[in-house]
Amino acid sequence: MRARAVSRWRLSRGVALLAAALVAGVAISAGSAGTGTTKPYTAVFGGSAAGGAANADVTLTLHNLSSNQSLGSANVTAASNATGAFTITGETGAPVAAGQTYPTSLLMLRNLNLVPGGSLTVHISVQTPCAGGTYAWGIRAKQSNDFNGPPGNDFTLQAGSSSLTTTISNGCHLAFLTEPSNATVNTLVTDTSFNPNVTGGAGSPQYVQVEAVDSSGNPITSATGTVTLSKVAGTGGSFATADTTAAFDSHGIATFPTLKSNATGDSLQLQAHGAGFADSDPSSPAFSITNGGEDCLGQPACSFSTPLTNAQVDTTGTGDFNFIAITDTTTIPASVTAAGGGCEHFIGTGTGFKEFDSRNANGSLDFTYSIPDRLLKRAYGPNYGQPNVPLCAGGKVVVNNHPVDCNPATQTPWMGRHLGTDGKFDGTYRAAVCGADGFWWGVLGTRQDPNPPIDPAVTPRITGWGTSPDGLSRTFTIHVTPGWDWRNY
Repeated sequence: MRARAVSRWRLSRGVALLAAALVAGVAISAGSAGTGTTKPYTAVFGGSAAGGAANADVTLTLHNLSSNQSLGSANVTAASNATGAFTITGETGAPVAAGQTYPTSLLMLRNLNLVPGGSLTVHISVQTPCAGGTYAWGIRAKQSNDFNGPPGNDFTLQAGSSSLTTTISNGCHLAFLTEPSNATVNTLVTDTSFNPNVTGGAGSPQYVQVEAVDSSGNPITSATGTVTLSKVAGTGGSFATADTTAAFDSHGIATFPTLKSNATGDSLQLQAHGAGFADSDPSSPAFSITNGGEDCLGQPACSFSTPLTNAQVDTTGTGDFNFIAITDTTTIPASVTAAGGGCEHFIGTGTGFKEFDSRNANGSLDFTYSIPDRLLKRAYGPNYGQPNVPLCAGGKVVVNNHPVDCNPATQTPWMGRHLGTDGKFDGTYRAAVCGADGFWWGVLGTRQDPNPPIDPAVTPRITGWGTSPDGLSRTFTIHVTPGWDWRNY
């Protein structure tokens, strides 16, 4: 009987020990959960940052929700996702571990001594990747100031009240540092219209360049890879792949030293593309590729490749005429197109290009001036005819090689055409008018005009029309007689 009692007692004790062990196990598990409720904290990271920024500021706010325990230290892991990660480059607002170095992917905050119920904001400086998206931070906090101790020393993050992500909403992109401008066929395109002479000196034209920038427009000097230009607007133009591809240099800039087109084009715009970067905006303003010449828009006169000699200008004091042709009303004084002006009712087309010029043996000058067909249609309608397109011209008399202002009392104006209120020829004629700017102004006549009143021996006029080889522009041949001349001043 006694033996049975002992066995029974041992069995009961074993069950009791097992039960105690189970209770202990439950107690350990409950104790872990209890840690989460007695040492909770929240972490809130800044919600957005610029893509590709060198020193973006991301804030981290820690809040100790514990009722009786200070939060002593934390390890912060740089935000990342499948496409890339932030790089931590610095921190202000809290002490760090003695061995902390930068750049790093792990920020070690120490000796925080964040009291129960207290908050702390840390400013973390980061290098952000280019790709837009949401990036998740990692964080772990302990009650010890030196981040030591067993798991029970950990604080428990309250996920529902925390925010561990930072979003890059606008990634890095490409931007034109220098924009392409007008050029001739098979000639270098620079940022200066019809000027391929890049010397590097002050005032020199510049190569077309593209730079990498962050979402705030700041240069990314560490950019690597290749940039490619492609035509995204305009008609015509043909750019070789070798001329439109360039690598970033050590400053994050891609330079295009051989950019040119082997075909004419009108209203062209280029766009830059590169892996890891959003495309640039189209280049602006639109540019043209012509058969030759220079842009006359906004200039008082286009300079010609054939220089004048003393024999071709007045040396007797009787005067020669300095002649310019203009199609853009912004360069014409308002009085010239007003009632009574030499180019009354004139409608400008916006731009034009001098293509060719030649000096004749008798001293006269012939040159070809082209205007984009689309601009002519916009100004004069889809059914316009080239003989019916007016050109407004102005010029000064040259005396002893110097231009002088017009003077109706001593100078004889040249005879031109008159325009109706619709900006088209109305069949009447009008002598050039002396403008307030000192130029004689008038609308050029054509070879079809009767003689008189327009005398082909002394009057500059349009002598021919044509179409550019690419069909994009209309050309006008203008003849300047020996008694009048073209000079650039």
